[in-house]
Formats: sequence, C-alpha cells, structure tokens
Amino acid sequence: MNVKPLYGIKTGLNRAFLIDTATRERLIAQEPACTEILKPFLGGQDIDRWWSPPSGEFMIVLKSSSNFNWPWSAVENEEQAERVFATTYPVLHRHMKEFEEWIDPTTN
Repeated sequence: MNVKPLYGIKTGLNRAFLIDTATRERLIAQEPACTEILKPFLGGQDIDRWWSPPSGEFMIVLKSSSNFNWPWSAVENEEQAERVFATTYPVLHRHMKEFEEWIDPTTN
C-alpha cells in the first residue's frame, strides 16, 4: 500500500495494520470475529467534498486496553496478553506475527 497516515490515527506499522479488500475477506473467511475490528480506511486523498467512494482499504483497529475492555486487558504481563489475543483472534494473531521481526529499511 502506498498510504502513509500523517495525522489522526497512527498505526506504528502500516504494513501490518493497513490491509486491502482481499486480505480483509481472507481474514474474515477464516475468522468471522475479525469483522468487528477491520474498519474501512480513507486517506486524505480519498475524501471528496460530499461523498467518498470506498477505497478498498481497511485498517485493523485495536483500541487501547486502557480505554477498552479486551479479554487480554486485565492480564499481568505482555506474554499472557499475547496468549489471550492469540486464543481470541488466532487468524489475526498469525497475520500480525508476520510483521513482528520486520525492520523498516528506510529507518536503519
């Protein structure tokens, strides 16, 4: 994806959190519970004055555990939180794990 959010929501790693329609459909087909956290994404270039057509892009939106009660919100440490996340959303967990060791070559 050639999208780089500059204001508003910051993903920390666009490659992991911004997905196309095909990826969204694959994730939902494998795990329907993902539907609730895969939100339509519009970049500034996609927004028209009165109406904006769907961009075909989506963002994985996981609210902060300090503001939202996720199943992993009350666990004691990061390892336990990841285990609960992996149990709650196994397909999404696998998707995110693909990017765990990814290093941005432009920042090295």
